[in-house]
Amino acid sequence: MNYQLRLPESLTTSNWSGGTTTQLYIFPEHASYAASDFLVRISTATVTTETSLFTSLPGIKRFLLILDGVLTIEHTGRYQKQLQKFDSDTFLGDWETKGVGKVVDFNVMTSNKVSTQTVAIQLAAQEIFKTSIPSSIDTLLWYIYKGNIQITIDTVTIHIPTGAVFIINPENQSSNITIHSLEETELIQTAILYSSVE
Repeated sequence: MNYQLRLPESLTTSNWSGGTTTQLYIFPEHASYAASDFLVRISTATVTTETSLFTSLPGIKRFLLILDGVLTIEHTGRYQKQLQKFDSDTFLGDWETKGVGKVVDFNVMTSNKVSTQTVAIQLAAQEIFKTSIPSSIDTLLWYIYKGNIQITIDTVTIHIPTGAVFIINPENQSSNITIHSLEETELIQTAILYSSVE
């Protein structure tokens, strides 16, 4: 098993037509969002305009989860729905999509060869949360949106502050995980499976 901690100051934030976006993870590492040659890209976005149009991304599956605010998402000719904190929507990148509302969101973009599962986890101050990482997962990512935690993997303990990203590659080894929240914490967990990648 190997892991890496990406502190907030090491992450790249850029502007887009509706606000700003911060890239948390991209695979392969040499891929880029502009070239659309990634298998998976995970980011956060701050939407500062009341109405925003989503970039067309043919061949990409999108997952969007609200971290703060309320967004009405409309897929032209398909459906629309209102998303509040920790609500999510999954849709295809080539759909014509519009958002109404100023929000902070968490985005997962994948090719058809990758499967992911994302959940939001809320922890009270000093709460202990125990879980395990199955060997079947290729990558597990945690993003600390609010608060901060100490995470213990087997016998190693690491502090993860607000805005940081922690990435684990089990490498066919299952491990026990203990998360200790040092204050009220909101974190987002995404499990990634590349088994269908040739």
